[in-house]
Amino acid sequence: MKPEDFIKGCNHVIRVYPDYAEKTLRKNANYLKKKLAINSPDSGSDHKNKLNESWSMKIEGFGTDVEADIWSKAPHFHLVDRGHVIKDRYGHVHGFKQGAHFLQQTVDRTETEIMFNLEKDMAKKVDDGIG
Repeated sequence: MKPEDFIKGCNHVIRVYPDYAEKTLRKNANYLKKKLAINSPDSGSDHKNKLNESWSMKIEGFGTDVEADIWSKAPHFHLVDRGHVIKDRYGHVHGFKQGAHFLQQTVDRTETEIMFNLEKDMAKKVDDGIG
């Protein structure tokens, strides 16, 4: 099967089976959310807003416009991921804490797995019902 035929078949599956496309997207978005929870840095202490327990996901849209939103409810997520200036209580800067950049690293590592799973699921549907 040529790539053009596969893409045309995937678009047809999304139009004809929007529930199946949403189910496949939900499965892979949950997989990414679990990987983010595993790769989130842990402070070692118990508190209310732990990074590895703060991930949420929501599916929005319908048909060809369906998308998955994944976010962290932890208020300090951006500080840990991107880094921040270290200040004392008087506002004097005493250095910079480098970020962990675990979000982008996790997405980069799992991108090929997720794309492979999406292609495999869609190819199965294309071969079974349409192709």
